[in-house]
Amino acid sequence: MTQNIASLNINNKLINKLSKIMKPIINCKEAAILLQMSAGYISGLAASGDIPAFKLGDDWRFVTDQLISYLAEKAAQQQRQRESVKQQTPKQQPARKKGRPRNAMIDFSKYG
Repeated sequence: MTQNIASLNINNKLINKLSKIMKPIINCKEAAILLQMSAGYISGLAASGDIPAFKLGDDWRFVTDQLISYLAEKAAQQQRQRESVKQQTPKQQPARKKGRPRNAMIDFSKYG
């Protein structure tokens, strides 16, 4: 739990630094550069409501702080899900070798 709190503090510091560097409101093309995705994909996410955005005329706009905070929370949520699945998954037995089982060696010394 303290690790999650520590990572949230780091994320908040990173968000604060990024928000000071970047413009407060960015367009779809700038959001695509920030997220390293195509502008068409970003506008599709915005239209479906998957990422926080608002429409100004024909273009989608993004509040940089909200976008970065949303992504940081989404990443933390997915990390928690992966950790819970990892804890719930029992360790499996090693896989058996494929193929025909080997026969035991025959001791011919007793047959003379």
